[in-house]
Amino acid sequence: MAETYDNEAWRAPERVGVVARLIAEIEAEQDRWFLWLPVMFGLGIAVYFQLGIEPPAIALSAAAVIGLVLPGFGRRQQLLGLVTGTVAAMALGALGAKLRTDFMAAPVLERQISSIDVTGFVELVEPRAKRGQRITLMVITFGKLSASERPHRVRVRTLTEDTTLKPGDAIRVRATLGPPPWPSAPGDFDFGRQAWFSALGGIGLAIGAHQRIDDAGP
Repeated sequence: MAETYDNEAWRAPERVGVVARLIAEIEAEQDRWFLWLPVMFGLGIAVYFQLGIEPPAIALSAAAVIGLVLPGFGRRQQLLGLVTGTVAAMALGALGAKLRTDFMAAPVLERQISSIDVTGFVELVEPRAKRGQRITLMVITFGKLSASERPHRVRVRTLTEDTTLKPGDAIRVRATLGPPPWPSAPGDFDFGRQAWFSALGGIGLAIGAHQRIDDAGP
């Protein structure tokens, strides 16, 4: 017991010395701290997208403000500033992601809808390797859904190819559409997230050929 006690008594000052040297090294690098701000900002964005809940913007704003103000009330202002600055940068990164997510909010289909008439302006035409095209439409009308309910954009796969179709053309197409898929397994590509930030609220397959519209407006 005595030997154990002596070993612990000998190690405690050593641990304190290591911590003190580490703190001194960190403080000596003060002129390079700002280089870590973009890293911490990006880390805050990554943390936001890994959360299982949607954090309120006011909470993230408060964390950032506290992180920026708190160093002025501490005794070791440099070290405290490093810690709170890290927290503030991460909170600002998460807040930026939160605001961007809210800004891009648009209606998304909640279920599959079969055989619905969609009109819209062509934004993108992508030829498929085997057959047909994939057309991204900025929606004008979507069945009988109101403007607040219909998706802003949809992506439709056609089985026929129209080489004259180009962005800006207005078309009408009957299609079966559903919500963008979420990952089928943890770590898979998150197409639903990509679709959210593109205001893409539905994807599906065209039924028959599309029709040109001449009076769709500007």
